[in-house]
Amino acid sequence: MMIKNSLYLLAVAALSLGLLSCSKSGPVENAAKDLCECLKPVFSDMQKFSQALESGDKSAMEKIAKAAGKVGEQSTNCMQSLQERYPEIGDDMNLQTQVTVRIKELCPPPEIFGAIPH
Repeated sequence: MMIKNSLYLLAVAALSLGLLSCSKSGPVENAAKDLCECLKPVFSDMQKFSQALESGDKSAMEKIAKAAGKVGEQSTNCMQSLQERYPEIGDDMNLQTQVTVRIKELCPPPEIFGAIPH
C-alpha cells in the first residue's frame, strides 16, 4: 500500500512540477511534448509496478519501488530544465490548461490502482 501511494504521489508531483515549470516562450505543443519525455520513465515504472502488483510479483514491486527515487529525480531535473526553456507558462493559467490538455492527449498517465484516471 505504501509503495503504490509513493508511486502515485511521485507521478502527481512530477506532473505538477512540469506544468509549473513550463512557459509560453515556445509553443504549447513543444512544451507538452518535452514534458511527456520527462514523464516517460515515471509512467513506465508506474505501468510496470501495476503489472507486478496484478501478478503478485513482490520482488519486481520492490525493485521498481527502490528505483523510483532515482527515476523521480531524473524526471524532476528534466522538468526543471523545461522551466528555462518555457519560463512563462508557469504564470499563465490558460497556457497551463492548454499544456495539460495536450499532455493528456500525447502521453496520458497509465491508469493504475484505479487512482489515476485518463
